[in-house]
Amino acid sequence: MFEFSYYEPVLLWKPVIEENFGQERFLTDHPIKLVMEGKFQNVPIMSGITTEEFGYKSIETLRNPDLLQQLDQQWEKFAPIVFLYERNTERSRAISMGLRTFYFGDKKLIILLSFNFLTYTTRLRADFHYEGKYSHYYIPGSNRTLTYGVVHHDDMMYLMYISTLFPEFKKTDPEFRIVQKMTTMWSNFAITGKPIPETCGRLDHAEWEPYNRRTQKYLDIGERLKEAERLYEERYAEWEKLFPLSEIKIQNISY
Repeated sequence: MFEFSYYEPVLLWKPVIEENFGQERFLTDHPIKLVMEGKFQNVPIMSGITTEEFGYKSIETLRNPDLLQQLDQQWEKFAPIVFLYERNTERSRAISMGLRTFYFGDKKLIILLSFNFLTYTTRLRADFHYEGKYSHYYIPGSNRTLTYGVVHHDDMMYLMYISTLFPEFKKTDPEFRIVQKMTTMWSNFAITGKPIPETCGRLDHAEWEPYNRRTQKYLDIGERLKEAERLYEERYAEWEKLFPLSEIKIQNISY
């Protein structure tokens, strides 16, 4: 089931294009083909990433010398598994070497490996980097005293209360300001389709323009909200070079 470590590939059950047997279907063709042909519901989408998105994968690999050595010495074999692209082809080997050269040069793998499929595919809209005292991924061996940073799902604690993970925030808690900002933007979006329909003090008088390819605006969510542009520009340029839409196979999603 898992081919590297105990969680890779992270996606085991992938979508498939449904055959037409006369029934109602959800996925009728390859998603990229459907998008390029405009065959989708044209509704607003709000999405984003945290600054250390999926960083736990790096920690678990880096703290295991055997895994790190295995990944370093057999990069062309395991990189497609970790980063979820085609395997055992000339293109696959070119992608693997391109990623390694871009991130590590000719050095061994000693830095974090968290810029993966989720970060690349959610290029739009927001970067969340507020680190509260309940940010939930701790450095192994720190006795729950050192957090790794703002990781996957950390932003959700300011939208959804989960009693087993953290207390309900009170007005006197520093996290309450983030709760107010997040819930305001999400409720605005549900009602109007715009997270910030007009500037206001609660949202730090920030603006949040829709993303477009020219300006590439996004909202930076930290202690204060601020609009920025061109999130991880060099990284995205490299991934777009390695994974151009024109070369993505439009076929049944079964690999």
